[in-house]
Amino acid sequence: MSYPKQSYVPMPVAITPQAAVAATPIDEALINAIRMSNDDLCKEILLKDKEILLRKGWNNLTPLHQACLSGQINIVLLFIENGADPNSLNSFEETPLHYACRRGVVSVVHYMIKNGADPYLVDKKGRNCMHFAALNGSVSMLHYLQSFTDLNLETPDITGKNILHISVEMWHYPALCYLAKHNRVDPSLQDLTGVTPLHIAVEKGFADFIWTLLRAGGCELLKICNQKGDSPLDIARKTNTTAHQNLFKAISQYANCSGPPSGPIYTWLFLLTFSFFYATVVFLSSMYMHGYGGHFTFVMFSILLYISRSQTHRIAHICRWPNPAFVGLFVGGIMHCAIAQFGYLFPALWPCPFAILCTTVLAGIAIFLLIFLIFGDPGIDRKAMYCETFQRPMSMLDLAEGRVPETQFCPYTEQIHDYNSKYCKLCENPVINLDHHCLFLNNCIAGNNHKHFILLLLAVMCLQISFVYNSFRFMGLMKNDLHNLGLGDPFTPYLIYYYKANPWIIFLTILCFFSFLWEGLLVYTQLSGVMKGTTTYRELKKMNRGQTPLSRKRMLLNLFEFFIRPTNPAIPRKLVA
Repeated sequence: MSYPKQSYVPMPVAITPQAAVAATPIDEALINAIRMSNDDLCKEILLKDKEILLRKGWNNLTPLHQACLSGQINIVLLFIENGADPNSLNSFEETPLHYACRRGVVSVVHYMIKNGADPYLVDKKGRNCMHFAALNGSVSMLHYLQSFTDLNLETPDITGKNILHISVEMWHYPALCYLAKHNRVDPSLQDLTGVTPLHIAVEKGFADFIWTLLRAGGCELLKICNQKGDSPLDIARKTNTTAHQNLFKAISQYANCSGPPSGPIYTWLFLLTFSFFYATVVFLSSMYMHGYGGHFTFVMFSILLYISRSQTHRIAHICRWPNPAFVGLFVGGIMHCAIAQFGYLFPALWPCPFAILCTTVLAGIAIFLLIFLIFGDPGIDRKAMYCETFQRPMSMLDLAEGRVPETQFCPYTEQIHDYNSKYCKLCENPVINLDHHCLFLNNCIAGNNHKHFILLLLAVMCLQISFVYNSFRFMGLMKNDLHNLGLGDPFTPYLIYYYKANPWIIFLTILCFFSFLWEGLLVYTQLSGVMKGTTTYRELKKMNRGQTPLSRKRMLLNLFEFFIRPTNPAIPRKLVA
């Protein structure tokens, strides 16, 4: 079997010993120049002997095969201009274009097709350019071949496998999503042994692949059997691993369903509301524990903390939905503090109209910001990058002709996006000026809501200060009442009594205190990034290396402009080709 990663090895030819001594170093030097991406050295070698481009080495590989595999457009262009054959076959009937598709550089493939490379040739295994692109998992290459050639995405090789089979086998999830989108490839197609892509995904235990295939082809895929009579369910049941047994339990519930499966909505709602109702039950139960209420609450909240720390950013289901447990924890804590503040502390501290008014205004602002941050648009980039030169959005042709780098092509939206746009796999949207994805809001923090995020943190911090202050005021009133009852003068006994008799308030006070410290650190980090003109994402990716440090005046101006500029999700995207 041939692999495109094989290196070119010169093959001796029947020439005189003197000529062989002179020719062999040139061959080796050319291959080394290709590996080092040295254009100038390649030109020097070709000036001495252009016939070297027609010479074949091990497995009949030509220098153009090696150049295409390297993905260097300048070297490929040089070789073709000097007479290299773009349709030369190696021992496995693979062409340089096949290798270029495997490498995944669209500009190289585009240039070769323009200069005579035949995209419809197949190798001995029946694989065309689409199959080689699928081996690499390059969505940009698959999209280019679909857009500019008449190649059929469902064409099988001699084993009956199409590019969807290959994408699953090679674990290329973006390619799978691309092919499953709009039913570009039928997921129910079988190879010569009756195997579907779902059989492969179940055998390998790829949960996210399985869910994508089921959403594209319906639950009927679970009933398709291969030549051995095994369905995907049978494979999961017979494979003796813990992961496959869990997988069998997850997909067996869809065995009798038809159409695309529905997600675990009840699990999602449970995770969302668990923290609030758990804390409610704990606090209500502690009221009937008499002197043990504080100990009971401490143990139960330790369990809640352990459960929260064990949560991941996605739920434990093959659908891999974003986990709402963190949203429930954050919102549930705010709701409990609000109920305790307005329903317990303020009535006990009355009269305090000014404190109630200020807290009500802050709470209203916080609720508005919270709703906006959870349900609002963080700055989704719905348009392709705009080219000023041609007065139109950028397309795949611009990428193929080198007017925009391939890194700007998004394999999920199939568009060329702006340089400051980043695709979030949790939100499944490209967003502009991404700072981070906030698990506690289940939304991205980006160009359209970044300042709202910081304002929410500041508003919540003010509410937490208010809660802690009013809690200590309430504690002072209780101290006086207990002192009048003759229960002691030192402060410590009152604190212990407070802990035992009112665990609801004492634990919410502790929660507000530590949350205030964490949010203060987060605000400091966010404002530091704003003043430096960067984001958390750029800092983590170390994209600001080598930049000149800003002056203090410029940093203050950045902070001022950040808060006064209008919120506009439609940030203009311009590029001059």
